[in-house]
Amino acid sequence: MSDFKLDVDSPFPKPDASVLTKKPEKLAYGTRTPYFKHYGKNVELLADQIMAMTNAEEKEQATIYLGRLMKNFYLQYSKDIVEDYVIKDQLERLTKGKLTFDIEKVKENNLLDLSSKDRRPAAPQNGEFIEKRANNNNRFNNNRNRNNNNPRNNNNNNNRRKPI
Repeated sequence: MSDFKLDVDSPFPKPDASVLTKKPEKLAYGTRTPYFKHYGKNVELLADQIMAMTNAEEKEQATIYLGRLMKNFYLQYSKDIVEDYVIKDQLERLTKGKLTFDIEKVKENNLLDLSSKDRRPAAPQNGEFIEKRANNNNRFNNNRNRNNNNPRNNNNNNNRRKPI
C-alpha cells in the first residue's frame, strides 16, 4: 500500500520488497499413479510395511487385515459382490507375489467377512439382556410421556396458539 515508504518503529527489520514479490518454488508432486486406483496409494504403503515385518504370525494377521480393508474399498468402489479369491489375486498382483493368504483358511473362518454381526460380543446369559432392554424401553416411554405434556411438543391443534 505504501510501497515501503512508511517510516515505522518496529522490533523487526523492514522486509525487502523483492522477497514479497518473488514467486514460490514449484512443489514436486508424485507422478506415479497407484496400481489399483480404487485402493489408493495408502494401501500400497501399508502393503510395503507388512512386507517389511519379520514376525510371521503378525505378518499373516496384518495381511488378513489388509485383505479385509481392500475388500471394503472394493465394495465402496463398485457396489458389487466381491469374492475372496479376487481380493487374494489383487493383493498378490499389488505386492508382486510377496504377500498372500490361504484362501481355504479365510473361507473357513470368514476372515474377510465385513458383516458386523460376527464382531459383536456374545449375548449375556440368564436373561440379563432382556431385563436391560426392558428397563431401557420403560425409560424411553417415560420420557416420551413427559414430553407429550408439553404444548410445544404436542401436535394437537387445540394446544396451538391462536392467531390474534
